[in-house]
Amino acid sequence: MTTGQPPRDRSKNRLLLVAIVAIAVLTVAGIVYAFLQGRDNAPSAEETPPTASEPTTSQADGTTATCPPSESSTDTELTQAPDTTWVAYDNITYPSSPIYGPTSIAPDGFRYCFQQSPEGALFAAANMLTELHTDSDEDRWFNYVLSQEIFGRQGILDAISAEANDQVTDLPTLEILGFAMKDYTPERATVTVAAQATYDDISPTHSATFTLVWENNDWKWLVNNTSNALDITEISNTDGLIDWAP
Repeated sequence: MTTGQPPRDRSKNRLLLVAIVAIAVLTVAGIVYAFLQGRDNAPSAEETPPTASEPTTSQADGTTATCPPSESSTDTELTQAPDTTWVAYDNITYPSSPIYGPTSIAPDGFRYCFQQSPEGALFAAANMLTELHTDSDEDRWFNYVLSQEIFGRQGILDAISAEANDQVTDLPTLEILGFAMKDYTPERATVTVAAQATYDDISPTHSATFTLVWENNDWKWLVNNTSNALDITEISNTDGLIDWAP
């Protein structure tokens, strides 16, 4: 396991913005249950983590970030855990690979550029889940990661930007436990990632299912469920999932 990545802006826990995403898609009033409940709004302490050697740091932001073309895999299934380097950073540990991605880190701290393969889709989904538990710049990350196919996409981004001044502290730790590749084509993937989050004395285990689409040489998040943007389910064990953990 390696540690660190370039310093980044500490702003707010984007778990609280899952509700904004879900509601803004179809302008539906309601509450989307977040991965964890209860966050205290308070400025977070300044912290400068160690610099990671991989992936490379890009000068792009959520508007200008681009990825080089990726060779598309002919595989359509993923039945075993791929070779993975687990990178410990702050309160999370995220998966990384020089082959599957991420191969770039934006100055804001978010990770991007994944391979067009089942493994690349898995690494993209897992990094999205861990990114939701960090406090990097949510405006630019959402601007990059949300699919262009989403109805009302600009309204989502405007709502997120309006909340950008909020700050949180005491972010939960997060450990990925396993996955399931529900469906895969080179253009679209459905991936379930299980993880355990620890906040104070509470350590619930959940599974989160992402629908991803291949856009502009990277996997993007297609939010298509207005009642549960992450399709989150609390689980008692990881039966039926493939073990994948640091």
